[in-house]
Amino acid sequence: SSITIGESGDTINLAGSAYAEAEKNTPAFRATAAGTTTVANDTATKIAFTTEVFDVGSGYDASNSKFVVPSGQAGKYFFAAAIEYNITSATTSARAQIRKNGSIVIAKNGYNSYYDNNLVCGVIDLAVDDYIEVYGYHNSGGSQASQTGTGTNYFVGFKVTA
Repeated sequence: SSITIGESGDTINLAGSAYAEAEKNTPAFRATAAGTTTVANDTATKIAFTTEVFDVGSGYDASNSKFVVPSGQAGKYFFAAAIEYNITSATTSARAQIRKNGSIVIAKNGYNSYYDNNLVCGVIDLAVDDYIEVYGYHNSGGSQASQTGTGTNYFVGFKVTA
Protein backbone atom coordinates (compact mmCIF):
# COMPACT_ATOMS: atom_id res chain seq x y z
CA SER A 1 0.00 0.00 0.00
CA SER A 2 1.03 3.64 -0.23
CA ILE A 3 0.52 6.76 1.84
CA THR A 4 0.08 10.14 0.20
CA ILE A 5 0.98 13.25 2.18
CA GLY A 6 0.30 16.62 0.60
CA GLU A 7 0.06 17.31 -3.09
CA SER A 8 2.58 17.56 -5.88
CA GLY A 9 4.88 20.52 -5.24
CA ASP A 10 4.17 20.69 -1.49
CA THR A 11 7.04 20.79 0.99
CA ILE A 12 6.68 18.49 3.98
CA ASN A 13 8.73 19.18 7.14
CA LEU A 14 9.17 16.46 9.74
CA ALA A 15 10.30 17.52 13.20
CA GLY A 16 12.59 15.45 15.39
CA SER A 17 13.93 12.13 14.23
CA ALA A 18 11.07 11.06 11.99
CA TYR A 19 13.36 9.86 9.22
CA ALA A 20 15.21 6.66 8.44
CA GLU A 21 18.94 7.11 8.86
CA ALA A 22 21.20 5.09 6.62
CA GLU A 23 22.89 2.17 8.37
CA LYS A 24 26.38 3.05 9.56
CA ASN A 25 29.24 0.60 9.37
CA THR A 26 29.16 -0.13 13.09
CA PRO A 27 30.32 -1.93 15.09
CA ALA A 28 33.79 -1.07 13.85
CA PHE A 29 37.27 -1.44 15.33
CA ARG A 30 41.00 -1.28 14.70
CA ALA A 31 43.53 -2.96 16.96
CA THR A 32 47.30 -3.20 16.74
CA ALA A 33 50.05 -5.25 18.34
CA ALA A 34 51.68 -3.54 21.30
CA GLY A 35 54.44 -6.14 21.28
CA THR A 36 55.51 -9.24 19.43
CA THR A 37 53.85 -12.65 19.48
CA THR A 38 56.19 -15.63 19.32
CA VAL A 39 54.95 -18.14 16.76
CA ALA A 40 56.49 -21.60 17.15
CA ASN A 41 57.51 -23.56 14.06
CA ASP A 42 54.61 -25.41 12.41
CA THR A 43 52.12 -24.20 15.06
CA ALA A 44 49.15 -21.89 14.51
CA THR A 45 49.34 -19.20 17.19
CA LYS A 46 46.84 -16.50 18.13
CA ILE A 47 48.30 -13.03 17.49
CA ALA A 48 48.02 -10.53 20.35
CA PHE A 49 46.34 -7.37 19.06
CA THR A 50 46.02 -5.73 22.48
CA THR A 51 45.97 -2.01 21.63
CA GLU A 52 42.61 -0.59 20.57
CA VAL A 53 42.98 2.30 18.15
CA PHE A 54 39.18 2.66 18.11
CA ASP A 55 36.20 0.49 19.01
CA VAL A 56 32.83 1.88 17.93
CA GLY A 57 30.07 -0.31 19.33
CA SER A 58 32.23 -2.02 21.97
CA GLY A 59 32.67 -5.31 20.10
CA TYR A 60 36.45 -5.61 20.38
CA ASP A 61 37.91 -7.36 23.42
CA ALA A 62 41.54 -6.18 23.58
CA SER A 63 42.41 -8.33 26.60
CA ASN A 64 41.55 -11.46 24.58
CA SER A 65 42.46 -10.07 21.12
CA LYS A 66 39.12 -10.90 19.55
CA PHE A 67 35.98 -9.32 18.15
CA VAL A 68 32.67 -10.56 19.58
CA VAL A 69 29.42 -9.66 17.79
CA PRO A 70 27.37 -7.49 20.18
CA SER A 71 23.69 -8.11 20.92
CA GLY A 72 21.45 -7.04 18.03
CA GLN A 73 24.38 -6.72 15.58
CA ALA A 74 24.26 -9.95 13.56
CA GLY A 75 25.09 -9.50 9.88
CA LYS A 76 27.87 -9.46 7.34
CA TYR A 77 31.22 -8.04 8.44
CA PHE A 78 34.41 -7.12 6.61
CA PHE A 79 37.67 -8.06 8.37
CA ALA A 80 41.32 -7.51 7.50
CA ALA A 81 44.44 -8.56 9.36
CA ALA A 82 48.12 -8.09 8.65
CA ILE A 83 51.02 -9.94 10.27
CA GLU A 84 54.66 -9.21 9.52
CA TYR A 85 57.39 -11.71 10.36
CA ASN A 86 61.16 -11.38 10.21
CA ILE A 87 61.73 -14.62 8.30
CA THR A 88 64.77 -14.81 6.06
CA SER A 89 64.06 -18.09 4.24
CA ALA A 90 62.37 -17.59 0.87
CA THR A 91 61.07 -21.19 1.00
CA THR A 92 59.27 -20.73 4.31
CA SER A 93 55.50 -20.95 4.26
CA ALA A 94 53.94 -18.19 6.37
CA ARG A 95 50.22 -17.74 6.89
CA ALA A 96 47.71 -15.31 8.30
CA GLN A 97 44.36 -16.78 9.31
CA ILE A 98 41.06 -15.21 10.29
CA ARG A 99 39.10 -17.64 12.45
CA LYS A 100 35.40 -17.65 13.30
CA ASN A 101 34.62 -19.40 16.59
CA GLY A 102 37.99 -21.16 16.38
CA SER A 103 37.75 -22.40 12.77
CA ILE A 104 39.67 -20.97 9.81
CA VAL A 105 37.35 -19.07 7.46
CA ILE A 106 39.85 -16.90 5.55
CA ALA A 107 43.56 -17.56 5.11
CA LYS A 108 46.51 -16.29 3.12
CA ASN A 109 49.49 -18.53 2.46
CA GLY A 110 52.73 -17.07 1.17
CA TYR A 111 56.41 -17.76 0.93
CA ASN A 112 58.18 -15.22 3.01
CA SER A 113 61.31 -13.31 2.43
CA TYR A 114 62.83 -10.76 4.80
CA TYR A 115 60.07 -8.75 6.54
CA ASP A 116 57.24 -10.01 4.35
CA ASN A 117 53.73 -8.96 5.36
CA ASN A 118 50.79 -11.35 5.21
CA LEU A 119 47.50 -9.53 4.63
CA VAL A 120 44.22 -11.42 4.71
CA CYS A 121 40.72 -9.99 4.31
CA GLY A 122 37.16 -10.88 3.46
CA VAL A 123 33.47 -10.77 4.38
CA ILE A 124 32.03 -13.15 6.98
CA ASP A 125 28.39 -13.71 7.98
CA LEU A 126 28.11 -13.56 11.78
CA ALA A 127 25.48 -14.18 14.45
CA VAL A 128 25.35 -12.55 17.89
CA ASP A 129 28.17 -13.85 20.14
CA ASP A 130 30.21 -15.25 17.23
CA TYR A 131 33.84 -14.26 17.64
CA ILE A 132 36.71 -13.52 15.28
CA GLU A 133 40.42 -13.98 16.02
CA VAL A 134 43.65 -13.81 14.00
CA TYR A 135 46.26 -16.57 13.94
CA GLY A 136 49.72 -16.72 12.47
CA TYR A 137 51.61 -19.77 11.22
CA HIS A 138 54.99 -20.50 9.64
CA ASN A 139 57.33 -23.43 9.06
CA SER A 140 60.73 -21.72 9.08
CA GLY A 141 62.31 -24.33 11.34
CA GLY A 142 62.41 -22.29 14.55
CA SER A 143 60.28 -19.86 16.50
CA GLN A 144 59.63 -16.48 14.87
CA ALA A 145 58.24 -13.29 16.35
CA SER A 146 55.63 -11.15 14.70
CA GLN A 147 56.83 -7.59 14.32
CA THR A 148 55.44 -4.57 16.12
CA GLY A 149 54.14 -1.48 14.40
CA THR A 150 50.71 -0.08 13.75
CA GLY A 151 51.14 -0.05 9.98
CA THR A 152 52.33 -3.64 9.58
CA ASN A 153 50.47 -5.57 12.29
CA TYR A 154 46.78 -4.82 12.68
CA PHE A 155 43.31 -6.30 12.92
CA VAL A 156 40.32 -4.29 11.63
CA GLY A 157 36.65 -4.96 11.06
CA PHE A 158 33.29 -3.34 10.50
CA LYS A 159 29.70 -4.31 9.83
CA VAL A 160 28.74 -4.18 6.17
CA THR A 161 25.02 -5.00 6.34
CA ALA A 162 22.41 -6.85 8.40
